[in-house]
Amino acid sequence: MATDSRPSADQRLIEVEMQLTHLQHFTEQLNQVITEQAQQLHFLQRKVVRQEEQIKELRDKPPLESEGDLFDEKPPHY
Repeated sequence: MATDSRPSADQRLIEVEMQLTHLQHFTEQLNQVITEQAQQLHFLQRKVVRQEEQIKELRDKPPLESEGDLFDEKPPHY
C-alpha cells in the first residue's frame, strides 16, 4: 500500500494560517517602528529649525560696543 507523502488540505491550510499570523505580527512590529521613527524625525526637524533660527538671530544681532570685534580681541592671558 502506497502512502501519499503530500500534506493534506487541512495541514496546508493550517500552515498558511500560521504563516499569515506570523506576517500580521511582523507587519504590526514594522508599523510600530516606522511610527516611532516618524515621531523622532519630526522632533529632530523641529529642533533643527529652532537651531537655524537661533543661528540667524545671532548672525543678525549687532555686536555690543563693549564686545568689539571678537577676532581683534587678544585672549586674556596676553
